[in-house]
Amino acid sequence: MIVAVLDVESTGLNVEEDKIIEIAVGVYRKQEAGWRQVGTTWNELIWTPKAIDPKAQVVHGISADDLKGKPAFKEVAPKLIKILEKCDYAVAHNGYSFDFPIIAFNLMADGFEVPQFEVYDTMVEGRTATSMGKVPNLAELCWAMGVDYDPESAHRADYDTDVLARSLFEGERLGYFRLNAS
Repeated sequence: MIVAVLDVESTGLNVEEDKIIEIAVGVYRKQEAGWRQVGTTWNELIWTPKAIDPKAQVVHGISADDLKGKPAFKEVAPKLIKILEKCDYAVAHNGYSFDFPIIAFNLMADGFEVPQFEVYDTMVEGRTATSMGKVPNLAELCWAMGVDYDPESAHRADYDTDVLARSLFEGERLGYFRLNAS
């Protein structure tokens, strides 16, 4: 089984209008000895002419200056599509409500077809790992899984992807998450 664990940062929270400005994807293969990363995490800052909402910038710390000279989404989309087409699952924290819809809208806005892939949202599925079934934010999920979480490093796509992958695989080992082979 192959799983893509991903996170995106964006200009704001409107999945139909905002633009992805950072993406990170780690690809993992399940083997007898457990999950192993395939290669390194792909992390890309993405240029857009759309202004970054100041509230979003406070969260992820990415400014318009950070995006100067970076590729546009339409330039990185083919690589993202290629990764997603090869995976049994794409996993994100808040994926059902945010990551997967904004990816789909950004792909369609640039004329790409959205690839078909199975999705898994650790925010929704993580309720079983938290006190009284609370929907966990990423910090709470990490805590529940015994994964160190640094609030100073959080909300950048590469960091969030790394701690999410570790939480996902520990949660699967503990029986909180279940990824079934396609």
